[in-house]
Amino acid sequence: MKQIDNWFLLTIDLSMIICSSLSIVLTIFFLIVIFYDRTCHTKAIFLVANSFFSILILSINSFGSFVYSFRNDFNQIEFADIFCYLYGYLGYSLSSIQNLSYFLQSLYSYTISVYPYDLFWQTYRTQILLIIFSWLFGFIYPLQFLLTNQLKYDVDNQMCQIPLRFTFSIVFITHCVFVIPMISILFVYMKLVRYIRRLNKRTIPLNVLRRTQCQLKLVRHLVILVGFISMICFPYAVFVFMSFFMKPPKYHLRIAIGSINFSSLIVIFIQFQFTDSLRTAVKRIFKCR
Repeated sequence: MKQIDNWFLLTIDLSMIICSSLSIVLTIFFLIVIFYDRTCHTKAIFLVANSFFSILILSINSFGSFVYSFRNDFNQIEFADIFCYLYGYLGYSLSSIQNLSYFLQSLYSYTISVYPYDLFWQTYRTQILLIIFSWLFGFIYPLQFLLTNQLKYDVDNQMCQIPLRFTFSIVFITHCVFVIPMISILFVYMKLVRYIRRLNKRTIPLNVLRRTQCQLKLVRHLVILVGFISMICFPYAVFVFMSFFMKPPKYHLRIAIGSINFSSLIVIFIQFQFTDSLRTAVKRIFKCR
């Protein structure tokens, strides 16, 4: 039975390594296209590049984490070194940074629609400051869990994570990673919908209405994107809720983290599909070949 479990775990590890590798290759490719194609040199695409970069770093971390798990499963050893705790810490921080990057995209769409003449919110300097703040927040808030030894080595899952149970740490980190970014994007979307409804009741230039509707479409795409992330990450939410009342299944972390890792790959394709300038640039590259 133990041999069967071992092969099952090795299969999961190998699948996640392949998934992380594909995410790394795709994000690097899209970032190179954004860097070299001049049609992609806009503030909106700059924020998309930030999302791709956060996925890239998260995928590299996931790759290292599952290689670590694969090595331990293959050699059938139970040992946690400093890298195990580092992977766990970075997993929390980079997941929140990724989700915050989508909020920054929605916030930019809202500001250029509602405050088109307020140039402060439309400058690269402001967007860079917001990106830096989101990255600092992502790296700082999980430090308390790392420094206070709340990250524990789970032998069955070969990972270093905060144990799932009803604690302030789990509730706090769940809100920082998922709840706050998702609710913020939905809030921006609803505010933008209400703004367009007010515009429809007034006499305004057609170009203003079209620009606002275009930004609403972009924010709606982000709502679809985070909705998909929520669906894929549903197993993790189930295990968190389950842990409040009973002990989660033996390999709950592998299933939960694996689903989140897989979602990164799908999110890359969705973000690419929703970004017209990038999609056009990629098509142009393949047509030239």
